[in-house]
Amino acid sequence: MKMWVVLLAVLCNRVEVEGVLINRQHDTLYSCNYMLVEEPQLHRDAAAEYCERKAATLATVTSSDQQAELLSLIVEAGIDSAWIGLFLRSDTGRWDDGSQLSFSVLPEPAIGEDSVQSGANVLALSNNTWTRVEGKMEAPFICSYKRSFMVLEGLSTHAEAQSKCTYEGMNLAKITTFKQAKSVRKMINRIPSISQYTWFWVGGENPTASGVWQWSDGTPAHGLKWEKGVSSPREGPLYASLNKKTGRCRPLHGYFLNPAICQCPTSQDHDAAPRAQSDYGQINSEGKYVPLFRQRSSNRLKMIGVEHSHDDEDNESQQGILSYQYYDLLYTHGDAQSHCEANGGTLACPRNPIQQSLIIQTIRSNAWLGVVDVDEDGVYTCIGEEGVRLSYSNWYTRFGNEAVPEPDNMTDRMKPGASYTQILYDPQRNWRHGTWIDRGAPQYEFVVKSAFVCEKRIRR
Repeated sequence: MKMWVVLLAVLCNRVEVEGVLINRQHDTLYSCNYMLVEEPQLHRDAAAEYCERKAATLATVTSSDQQAELLSLIVEAGIDSAWIGLFLRSDTGRWDDGSQLSFSVLPEPAIGEDSVQSGANVLALSNNTWTRVEGKMEAPFICSYKRSFMVLEGLSTHAEAQSKCTYEGMNLAKITTFKQAKSVRKMINRIPSISQYTWFWVGGENPTASGVWQWSDGTPAHGLKWEKGVSSPREGPLYASLNKKTGRCRPLHGYFLNPAICQCPTSQDHDAAPRAQSDYGQINSEGKYVPLFRQRSSNRLKMIGVEHSHDDEDNESQQGILSYQYYDLLYTHGDAQSHCEANGGTLACPRNPIQQSLIIQTIRSNAWLGVVDVDEDGVYTCIGEEGVRLSYSNWYTRFGNEAVPEPDNMTDRMKPGASYTQILYDPQRNWRHGTWIDRGAPQYEFVVKSAFVCEKRIRR
């Protein structure tokens, strides 16, 4: 069994767009301000009626930010065009919500052409333009549809979840009423990719162990609803996680891996606080900040993004597409590395939380990584980079009677020696899922067999 997760620099022939948080519910995609319906495809009037039944209108676009959000939905859906709510006549353009045209990416001249004397509807295209359409045709369509909350579907620590929400111009969700909790639970249950998860990071936190809980925006955590038997825990640092079954929260340590709920910004938030840059993204070769986002391929969602792979701009060999592949084969660490090398790669070595998150999404069992301590000095490096300490790690912290934290060079079981790293697959216990343990050598390197993850860099 194989599964690929690929970091791409260019989306085929489509325009490159900045990341926008998108949730999929079957044939419908949502962002904070829009809803794209892939099926059924409708002609323009029927699409407008569909939006009206949702207490919405066909999409209104009044700024470049809204155009980027709308374009992200089109790219995510993998379609070429979708209806928006603009109707053109020779003297003016009007949106379905009654407002006048003030922003446009129509080819010039947009208004006044003879071809639109009798009126024309407008499709938004995947190349970041709009086009006039006379007559009837069926197509996907986009409604203006304001949401209060969005789901971060990947597993993250609390700090990573807040960082990702912050990049999107949001905070972790502030859920203060049972009506809001019910809305969030309904939203979660409609997203198939997260149906197996129970706990979701929200914005409540006690980061200083003071017993004073606050929301992620710094305001007092009034209205934070705790699970029965939990009463504003004082120890910490602790962070609130929402139970999708009850709509109530429990305190968790920040290293747990959960999906998360972000709170969509209001128009005032957009004006007051422009989108922040965080570690949830990379810098491309042109110095542009590019986040992770998602793309549908062959009816399957996969994570993609731009890798900051060239520390030396002149080192062309370090540029390209970085991909991860999981192999459900039982090999020793040495044999796994040989298999990766035979396929032009090496055992995967996560160098930051983003790469770690991508690798977690490929695995279906415990798997070898290319994180090693071959000199027996406690300094872990990537294979082929011996002598350069790996600055990122995600070691498993043991609990209870297992008092020795990882990495322990197997000292609780055998004599010290060179160590080889496994990433743990345990989605039912998210405090272990994705963490690392070391396997000692020399004996164990030749005895322990495991699945493994290869990484491979492909020249652009």
